[in-house]
Amino acid sequence: MSQANPTTPLPDFNAFDWTGLGKQLGLGAILGFALGYLAKKAMKAVLLFVGLLLLLLVALETQGLITINWPALEDGYNRAVAADTLGSTFNSISAYIGRVLPSAAGFVLGFMLGFRKG
Repeated sequence: MSQANPTTPLPDFNAFDWTGLGKQLGLGAILGFALGYLAKKAMKAVLLFVGLLLLLLVALETQGLITINWPALEDGYNRAVAADTLGSTFNSISAYIGRVLPSAAGFVLGFMLGFRKG
């Protein structure tokens, strides 16, 4: 079993700005909660709109008023949700959050709580 090196000094925790860290984490958590809550509500609204639009298009096609090119629609969908597209979008968003918010941990925790609550 290894023991700690007695010559290594411990950091001085009294010199650390704990209030500044608390403010950053608190602000990040509040902003994250708000954004997560809003994101879930917006996602629900968008999915509802897309679902109703597809339902309307199918109803119009069954009545013979329009013709839908389903293979082209499926190809567009596959390109939109391709793993490369979603992965690069997620990476760019996470890099931006990491640069802008020094309290990314508080933001992510707040976002997850807000998304769950929304």
